[in-house]
Amino acid sequence: MGGTEILKPLEAATRIPLKPGYPRTIISLTDGDVLNDQIIRHVYDHNSMMRVCSIGIGNGISHYLIKNIGKAGKCTSEFIKDDEDIGQKSLYILQAAVSRYIQDIDMDTKCYNALKEVVFWDQATQSLVLKNMPCQQYVYIPNGNNINHCDITVTYYSSYYKKKYQETFTIPSFAQAEVTDIWHKLAYNAKIQDLAFQSKSIPMEEYNALKSQIIQLSTKYQILSEFTVFLTVVKEDAVDPSKLVKIDIPVVKSVDYSRSSIGSNNSSFQFKFSSVLLMIFMLLAIIL
Repeated sequence: MGGTEILKPLEAATRIPLKPGYPRTIISLTDGDVLNDQIIRHVYDHNSMMRVCSIGIGNGISHYLIKNIGKAGKCTSEFIKDDEDIGQKSLYILQAAVSRYIQDIDMDTKCYNALKEVVFWDQATQSLVLKNMPCQQYVYIPNGNNINHCDITVTYYSSYYKKKYQETFTIPSFAQAEVTDIWHKLAYNAKIQDLAFQSKSIPMEEYNALKSQIIQLSTKYQILSEFTVFLTVVKEDAVDPSKLVKIDIPVVKSVDYSRSSIGSNNSSFQFKFSSVLLMIFMLLAIIL
């Protein structure tokens, strides 16, 4: 696209009617340091009708913008530094852009007790999964004590065969599942990451409620998020004052957050949060 005006060309591309059987893929190239969550929000809101891949060119680009455009656009992102060859990395983006995919993925989960009565039911959807990318979906079951087995029916559209498919499989012996919190942490980590991404793509009036939900899940399941910090303190019976060391940490402002007048209010918070994390990690190093 060139320059730093990205939103208007994307809006113009969105207004062009789609042709049946021809999925739209947009490759965004920019060398600008743009910090505008409206761009990410627009790509996220329209990723069901078009995919957006992103390439950042040069050393002064906004990594925040490039990564989140690719993620919001159900594609990928790549960075090309001033001294790098653009050819190979551009080829990677082109391969991702023309990749085969499955879309309109619906997953219907029904769990039964020993009497074959439905005791849990859940529906989930995914819009797009590219070739060689994992298709992961977690089902959050509030109580699994009386579940005997679960049947999962998945329907999806294949771009290669150009038709819909349906598969059904059963998870038996539910009571014999391993008792561990590892899968809970993996599932809720994925949920927290998804909510954190949504927080960058919603109006400001909805932001605080979503942020509170992320903090609640993070503290309940002890999973680090961009809004929480976990601090480990080592208690000792005696402290030798001669071993205490004072370290002055210079605060260097990131290029991505240098334009406070552009974008949302999240940027200054992220920068301050990064500084706090750095101070905490240095404090841990001193204590240990």
